[in-house]
Order: sequence, then C-alpha cells, then structure tokens
Amino acid sequence: MIRKIYILTMLIIVASILISPIFYAEEWQEKSLVSLGDSITQGYNLNNPEDEAFPYLINDGNFQVTNLGIAGWTTFNLLSVLEENDKSYLDAIKKADVITLNIGNNDLIQALNLQDLINDPTTFNIYDISENVKAASDSMNDNLNEIISIIRSNTNAPIILYNIYNPMSLRENIVSEFIYYAIDEIILNVNQAIISPFDSTEDNIVVVDAHSAYHGNQSEFLLPYGDIHPNKIGQQVLADLANEALVTINELTEDEKDENSQFDGENSNVRTNSEYDDEMNEETEKEVMAQNVEDASSVKDINNEGVSEMSPLKGASEAETKVGKDRNIVNKTIEVVAFILIIFSILFIIYISWRLLKGSHK
Repeated sequence: MIRKIYILTMLIIVASILISPIFYAEEWQEKSLVSLGDSITQGYNLNNPEDEAFPYLINDGNFQVTNLGIAGWTTFNLLSVLEENDKSYLDAIKKADVITLNIGNNDLIQALNLQDLINDPTTFNIYDISENVKAASDSMNDNLNEIISIIRSNTNAPIILYNIYNPMSLRENIVSEFIYYAIDEIILNVNQAIISPFDSTEDNIVVVDAHSAYHGNQSEFLLPYGDIHPNKIGQQVLADLANEALVTINELTEDEKDENSQFDGENSNVRTNSEYDDEMNEETEKEVMAQNVEDASSVKDINNEGVSEMSPLKGASEAETKVGKDRNIVNKTIEVVAFILIIFSILFIIYISWRLLKGSHK
C-alpha cells in the first residue's frame, strides 16, 4: 500500500511540473532587476539584507539583482547622482530588464519630523507640518519627474514605482491615534497627487500601492521598538506587490506584441511606398533635366508607370499582413493543443493511480 501511495504522489508531482508553465505569464528567470531607492530598498536593519530585502524576494529570487538603495536618500540625492552621470548607476539602468523605484519616503519623513513625533507625540504641530509637507511635495514632484525622465532616456525597461506607506504604528492612546490618522491622510494625499499620476501604460510604469498594503498592519510589517523600516514580513509584502506588477507588465507586453504583429505589414507598406516615391521623383527630375522635355505627356507616362509598379507592393504588404495573422492563429492553436494534451495526461495519470489504488484493495 505504501508503494502505491508513493507512486501516486510522484505522479501528482510530475503533473504539477508539466502544467505549471502554462499558468506562468512570462519567464523572468535570470533577467536583470535594478532597484533604486533608500533604506527600504537597501534592507536597512535586517539581519541579512541580501536575502531579506524585497528586491531579492521578487519573482522568488530569480532575478539578477543590482540593489542601489542607499539609507537616508531623498529624491534629491538620487536625482543628483543620475544628473552627475554616475557610471555605476547609468550602466546598471541601461542593462536592466526591470527597474524598481522606491524613493520619496525620506522627503516626507524629514518634512513631518517623524522621528520626533514617534519619540514625543506632543510635538505635533499641524501648521508647521502642513507648510513643510507642501514644500517637500513640490520638490519631490519635480525630482521624480526628472528621475524618471533620465531613466527613460537610457532604457524603456518597465518601472515598478512604489508609493509611500505610513511608517507609524497605531498605538492604543488618543494622541497617538490622532497623529496616526493625520499623518496617514497627509501621505495618502501625497500619493494621490504626486505618485499615482506616474502610472502609465504608454510610459511602461506600474505604480504599486504599498500604502494600502501596510495600512493598519504596521505592527506586523515593521521592525520593533519604533523602527520605521520593514521587517522580513513587510519586505515580502513589498516583493508581492512587485510580483503583481510583473503580471500586469506581462499582459501589456503581450497586448503590444499582438498589435505590432497586426500592423507590421501595413507599416512596411507605408515605408516602401515612401522610398519608391523618392526614387521616382529623383528619376523624373534627372530625366527632365537631361532631355529638356517640353511635352508634359512624358511626365504623365512616368507617373502612370509608377502607379502600375506600386500595385505589386500593395499586394506584397497584404500578403505580409495575412502571414502575420496566420502565424498568430498557428501559435494560439499550438498553445490550445498543448494545454489539451496536458489535461489528458493529468486525467490519464489520475486514472492509472485510481486503478493502482483499486488493485491494492483486492
């Protein structure tokens, strides 16, 4: 009986291995991930940052990670390095398959005097904080725009942009609770006004919502003793947000491939016609100058000849478009057939297992 159970277990494992690639949107194994940011990206105060910081956890650790997070950095610090054309940063960005960007947390922490609030909530002054946050938000918006512009001038790799979570833990007293929700509202407004608008299919940027993920969970996701940095659980939450973004990126990539395949033939035809027109104009001009043609009918003959020669190009373009569509149909058909074969394989394995188990009871 034990032997039969062992065989059944092994068959189920084999079936899982066979079917898993069908549901994996795109293989990111061995691709390059570049992570830009501050102490959260760096894995500050973790025991093993290179194992526990979120960049190393994305896609189950199957990225080749270049972690460029620096503790204490603001958007100004990151922008300064990029504007100075720091080779270590720009070379990494140019080679990246995916980029994560988690910056701006320290801009707000400094504006909120957050560490003072954590140590002594009575220092909370809504007027001073509002003025500081307004100035920090304006600067942060300008800096982020410049940062992303520089990244885009070096690569079109997808960017996963994190918004800002509330780094305060909710304590069981009226003053702390009031400050928690006041700070939370400020951060929410900054996220909506500054970070959310960067989410763009056209620019290949996906904004992920760390704020909602952490809301009310700070005691579980942050390091103890008033530390505002994520613990191992909090870092995994950030990695999971990136994993969700990768699914979105894969879907957008597939849609873009389908559109490009559909219009490749048409675009090729436009380019060919343009080149043909240039050649015909040049040939006509040379012939007119050489022969000093006085009769306009000769020019008409040339143009008529051009029209007659263009029709095969149009036919070729239509053929290319048809081939592209046929290729898509074939690919889809192959995928469906492969899926059906795997389903039949699984059913066959289940049937064999059932027969084995049934035989063991006789």
